Amino acid sequence: MAAPSDHQPSSPSAKEAKEGPGQTEDKGGSASNSALLHLLLNLAMLVIFAFLFVVARGLPDSAWEPLGAWAFPSFVLGALMLLNLAMIAQTLPRAIKEVRARRGEMPGIVRSALAEKKLVLLMLGLFGGYVAAFSLVGYAISTFLFIVIAQISVGPKTVRNAVAAVIIALVASVGVEYFFAKVLSVFLPGGLL
Repeated sequence: MAAPSDHQPSSPSAKEAKEGPGQTEDKGGSASNSALLHLLLNLAMLVIFAFLFVVARGLPDSAWEPLGAWAFPSFVLGALMLLNLAMIAQTLPRAIKEVRARRGEMPGIVRSALAEKKLVLLMLGLFGGYVAAFSLVGYAISTFLFIVIAQISVGPKTVRNAVAAVIIALVASVGVEYFFAKVLSVFLPGGLL
């Protein structure tokens, strides 16, 4: 029978058991695990939530809401800002260590993060375009274009997928607008054009 050795196994589970879950340092340079990128994301979200909080405070008073129309969005955005501050406080020490350890590698990590998150960034840009087009061309056209472009971008590049994207977009745009107008007597925005 072999005597137990004094050395510790170097498997990730043993390392994680020793240092605690999520406490192991990633030396592989993966952008997904970059504390600095997580910190920057949380800072950006904090700025967006703070802006929306200020905008929400300007919502007009409502006859049906005793606190005003601003109360609920302000509460939710305030809670999101507090959560972002907690995430920033948690991530900041690791981000500082990462910057010190990887001083020359940061441009590569940022490029890698953009490449890894290309699809997410594409969808975010498409959604931003959808929201911007909503008031200009209305619900039906902007929804149709958003769904077609998104489905063709994400799905396989085949004629069958393109036909399916057009059918789904027609149902989701024209069909939903017709349902709202005829059944619910609610008219979705028609746009300026």
